[in-house]
Amino acid sequence: MAVMRYAEAIRLAMTEEMERDDAVFICGEEVAQYQGTYRVTEGMLQKFGPRRVVDTPISEIGIAGLATGAAMVGLKPIAEFMTWSFALEASHGVGLSPHFVAVFPVLAVLNGLAASRWQ
Repeated sequence: MAVMRYAEAIRLAMTEEMERDDAVFICGEEVAQYQGTYRVTEGMLQKFGPRRVVDTPISEIGIAGLATGAAMVGLKPIAEFMTWSFALEASHGVGLSPHFVAVFPVLAVLNGLAASRWQ
């Protein structure tokens, strides 16, 4: 088994899924131009292009809304949050409403930093 940093393992998993399925894309704060929080998406903009690695405004609720809407139409978003500090505010619109999930079953990945830094 290869030894790698957590951020590298996340990048590898996202890359594998994006190579396997064209419906998978990444969206979030600084995921494209600045290559993600702690370089998690490093090189992915060059590899997959701006349609699949999408920079968003700094708005956790907007990122969650974008991911949810994309999932509702069959895409498979990976929403990258810099930290969970404000991302939990966005969770109300994503998965905490049983009425929403019953009507619109969606597949979306919400990814973010949960500690002081990634090792």
